[in-house]
Amino acid sequence: MHLSVDSRKPLKTLHHDLLAACAHAGLVVDADAGHRLPPTRAAAGVLPPAPPSSPAPQRSPSTFVIEIADPLPQLAAAGTGPTDGRTWRISGYERGTPEGEGARSRLSTMRPTQLLDLLGHPELSGPALRLEQVLERVLKDAAGWDEAPTPP
Repeated sequence: MHLSVDSRKPLKTLHHDLLAACAHAGLVVDADAGHRLPPTRAAAGVLPPAPPSSPAPQRSPSTFVIEIADPLPQLAAAGTGPTDGRTWRISGYERGTPEGEGARSRLSTMRPTQLLDLLGHPELSGPALRLEQVLERVLKDAAGWDEAPTPP
């Protein structure tokens, strides 16, 4: 259900590289998305962050979440709901593995193709597959995966 990519990069570097990879792929990071959460999401316990003039909430430095603006606008046009499909979230977090023992951090997001299976919109499978391919490329680019073959 999730698309996850491990990285040996420190989380701060991974966050910076993810923003750069999103920009390179033409994805727009929505910095204000949390301030516009609709009442239905607020009622579900997903509350927007404090306004910029308020003290910042205490958050763990070992995680981050970015939201990408309208990566699949066809979802909203298909009538899946007034707020669905407006942003796409990618999370980053530390793995808690001792240094030198593999991946230090991970990027993770939902797979658009599997989400559409849940929503029941098979007509959007083409755009969802393209989005999933872009997201996978962005996550791998940010994580520092080098898929070029190694010379003999």
